[in-house]
Amino acid sequence: MDSSSKFAQRIHTMAGSAEVVRGLFNSLADPELISLSIGAPAKEALPVEIVREIANEVLTRDSRGVESLQYGPLLGVKDLREIIVDELLAPKGVKTDADHTMITTGGLETISLTCQIYINPGDVVLVERPTFVHAVETFEMFEAKCIGVEMDEDGMCMDDLEN
Repeated sequence: MDSSSKFAQRIHTMAGSAEVVRGLFNSLADPELISLSIGAPAKEALPVEIVREIANEVLTRDSRGVESLQYGPLLGVKDLREIIVDELLAPKGVKTDADHTMITTGGLETISLTCQIYINPGDVVLVERPTFVHAVETFEMFEAKCIGVEMDEDGMCMDDLEN
């Protein structure tokens, strides 16, 4: 048994995009470089003091401190889901309720969950060109084939999509 047989077959299909991602993240270590390639915010844009104040408030309020550090409900804390429904979704005309809203840890978790539900090996996924490299890596992990489509100010270029 060679060492490559210890891993799932999908590891081989992910090797190329993993190398690209590794290079992109390595660029974050260079203080002279402002990397626009992976969507990392500028350090100056990170609200450290505001997050510290919020964390302090949550950790010292009633029993919410223990609740905030413990595993929670699968869909996320209901209070937060209700705020999202009432203050973010409803004003935009989205009609739903907290029981049909899920909190995720970001775009990659959402992409992965969506792939688990809808993507089968060999499916084709159309992506913007250029696109979010981590999305491509996730699609490839689920053994989908990504095809880039040129974009313009109106969205996908129909000629390129037809090709």
